[in-house]
Amino acid sequence: MVYTRGSFVPPQYKERIAAAFGKAGVDYGKFKEVDNTCSDQKESPSALRAEFARRLFMTEEQQLQEALTTARITAGNAILMEEKEAQAAVKELERAIYDFERGVEKEVIRDVKILEDEIEEVEKKVEKVIDTTLWKNNNQQNLDSLAQKLDGRPLVDPRPAPK
Repeated sequence: MVYTRGSFVPPQYKERIAAAFGKAGVDYGKFKEVDNTCSDQKESPSALRAEFARRLFMTEEQQLQEALTTARITAGNAILMEEKEAQAAVKELERAIYDFERGVEKEVIRDVKILEDEIEEVEKKVEKVIDTTLWKNNNQQNLDSLAQKLDGRPLVDPRPAPK
């Protein structure tokens, strides 16, 4: 390729160019002359401006479509990530609730066991203080007469005998 300031290669340079091409093993005569002169304008400037504006509009429209597609994909990905994060947070919260419930359950069972043991101790102390057999023997006549008045049957103590 030969660059010139004008619209054609000046004839005084063609011999030097051909010699340089020959040293490189290329036949300069096989190349065509290019006419770089400006031709007369066939279309009006207004029509050319309109075509330029139409192409510019089409290019801008395509770029806008691509930007909107990118924004849609980005928004969709962001929503999916937030949804996954929310699901993970829900699972973590469910696990924390489950652990809390198990802890409360164990604490309640332990407290019930302590209360049962305390009640058992109090019952033993009360049984020692009140000898039920002695009380029953001293009050048997009153109990029998009360039972006969209620339904004509003797009263039977439903509690087991003390040990």
